[in-house]
Amino acid sequence: MNLLGSILPQFVALVAIPFVLSGYGPERFAIIALAQLVLGFSGLLDLGMGRAVTRRIAARSLHDAAAQDNRPIEVASLIGICAGFVFAITLAAISHPLASALVKTEGAVRVECQNAILLTGLTLPAVILASVFVGALEAHGRFRETNIFQGGLVAIGNAVPVALLAISPRVDVAVGALMVLRYVLAFALGTTLGKYLKAASLIPRWNLVEAKLLLSFAGWVTTSNLVGTALAAADRFVLAASRPLTEVTAYSIPLAAASRLSVLPNSVARALFPYVGARTLGSTAAWKATMAASRYVAAGVGVLALMIILFGAEFLAAWLGKPLDASSPQILAILALGAFFNSVAYCPLTYLQASGQPVVSAKLHLIETVTYIPTLILLAIWFGAVGVSVAWSLRMVADCCALLILARRSARRAGASLAMRGSAAGAGAIAGSLAIAMVVSYMRVEGTRGLVLRLILLSASTICIWSWTLSTLERSRLLGAIRFRPRAASAPSTSSP
Repeated sequence: MNLLGSILPQFVALVAIPFVLSGYGPERFAIIALAQLVLGFSGLLDLGMGRAVTRRIAARSLHDAAAQDNRPIEVASLIGICAGFVFAITLAAISHPLASALVKTEGAVRVECQNAILLTGLTLPAVILASVFVGALEAHGRFRETNIFQGGLVAIGNAVPVALLAISPRVDVAVGALMVLRYVLAFALGTTLGKYLKAASLIPRWNLVEAKLLLSFAGWVTTSNLVGTALAAADRFVLAASRPLTEVTAYSIPLAAASRLSVLPNSVARALFPYVGARTLGSTAAWKATMAASRYVAAGVGVLALMIILFGAEFLAAWLGKPLDASSPQILAILALGAFFNSVAYCPLTYLQASGQPVVSAKLHLIETVTYIPTLILLAIWFGAVGVSVAWSLRMVADCCALLILARRSARRAGASLAMRGSAAGAGAIAGSLAIAMVVSYMRVEGTRGLVLRLILLSASTICIWSWTLSTLERSRLLGAIRFRPRAASAPSTSSP
């Protein structure tokens, strides 16, 4: 259900992007993309309250499954609302200079940009409140409700700019509609949560003891999210500061396509987090579940990344009508490679945070800042969008390797059994396939010969990844899920979430 709820908004976004680009133009498209980027950072804006609420409720169920205490939700909601208004006031204060920095020439576009910044700020309280409600619902295993509301309304939000073209091509009108949808989402999630908990009302209120417990965990989560989000957004803002907005569009569109690979790991991580959080530190079951999730993600995203790398030019031509420029397929291939490593990193990151160790990922992101930002600036100045894509992908590779090492070390120190069946062979198959695919994509063999070569490589790589990454039992489970075949009644497994 998590996967379906994530795929729908991403599919709508992919369909809508060509219409938004052609209807609003490159400059207005870039502004809408930046506004959606800010609104999508709920994990940062809620100050870690969403994850903190999930872990508090999941951990409590470990000791008393029948206990129900709404204090974590009520305190987190109050903190989130206050934070939302602080962010809104801050954006309002800097809206004029920020709009001037983004839109270099005076005129209607700059005015629309400033209005869009103000409206984005007003949306933030609803975004944060929705994140808290989602965290509470997922802690109780209510993934169906969160996916219906969140997936459905976010999908509508991705289509709204296209629908509004019939009324006005103004950016601020589109962002205003997104604001309304976010408040509808927060109301729907809050109402659903209240009905599930059978609470007459969930009134935001202060409790010092509960606030300390939430903030002790959320503080490092926020630090990790803050630095991670800043690093994730730095590429577009650095490119916007050093190059024309049209080049930001040329980079943002391939990035939007490659980033859709995170749909699978994000869905897996949402189910994995409460599973690991409800188990004691050092639980072998939690570590096995994390490794199983990593293998599923690596196999699934690995094949998708191969398809993008090998057939990126054809994909862009079919999607947009023609590539944005000659370097677009190259940018897409580089970003797809980085997106694969970013996808695999979701599982060890989730393990560290759910087991109460967000400080590890926070410190890692702080260390990355020292090397990534200077590299990003230099490559953006020297090579433009291609250089930015290289810097982004290099950070994803380093981040993934470091998180896997740190998560494994943490599990070993806590006493978990670290059997990693088939992981080395699977990693080798995927790494080799991606390396060969990158070489073939840069060879640019055209015509029927090139198409046959790429199809053979994709088929052979898929078979190797399928056979060497997943065990026989895992392949059987995956096929059963794909075919929607009901399983025979059996005791639930503790080796996977």
